[in-house]
This record gives sequence, structure tokens and C-alpha cells, in this order.
Amino acid sequence: VLNVLEHVFSPAAVLDNALHLLAPGGTLVTVTPCAWPIHRYPVDCLRFFPDWFEEVARRLDAQVVLRSMSKTTTLIAYTFRKRD
Repeated sequence: VLNVLEHVFSPAAVLDNALHLLAPGGTLVTVTPCAWPIHRYPVDCLRFFPDWFEEVARRLDAQVVLRSMSKTTTLIAYTFRKRD
């Protein structure tokens, strides 16, 4: 589970690296703020929306198997599966 994407400068590269660590068919779960107050430690860089996750999955050839947003749109979660 990745729960730090808002704190990194190259989140797509982090997802790419995490997917490469998985065995074929393995899953990666991400949870990150969508509309959440700034929470540094040490930096707070980005906010994410469904279009970003969908495009990253396409570019990294990962299958999106689950999408979820909280009703208040404060958190967004995506589950990716590494293709065989």
C-alpha cells in the first residue's frame, strides 16, 4: 500500500518502481488526499484526481481493478494490477 504520493516530487516514477517490484498479477493499492488540508512531513507537494491515476495506469500498462473516492472527496484510492 502506498500512502505517501502527495509527498513525492515524481509520483508516476514511484508507481512505476512499485509496479516493477510486483510479481505478474500482483496488486498495488494507493490512498492519497484529493481535497485535504496541507500536511507537511517533510513536504506536501500534490493532490490527485481520477484522471491522473487513469492516465498513469495507461502509460505504465497497469490494470485498474478498483477505484474509490470518499463521499467528501478528501481521499482517493486506486488499486492497480501488474499485467502478466
